[in-house]
Amino acid sequence: MNNSAIGSSFESFLEEEDIKEDVETNAVKRIIAMQMQESLNREHLTKAELAARLETSRAAVMLLL
Repeated sequence: MNNSAIGSSFESFLEEEDIKEDVETNAVKRIIAMQMQESLNREHLTKAELAARLETSRAAVMLLL
């Protein structure tokens, strides 16, 4: 059996569906949220404390998480 790829790449599919930019933006947001949650857990911070460190509101932190 031949292991060559059949069809187009996933990136090509996203481009064809005109959703590549949205998918990439959502992926970046999820990575940022995951890193923020890891910081909260690692440093035993509350969301309010993280917001203060980031010089933003607790509501803004909540929107990301």
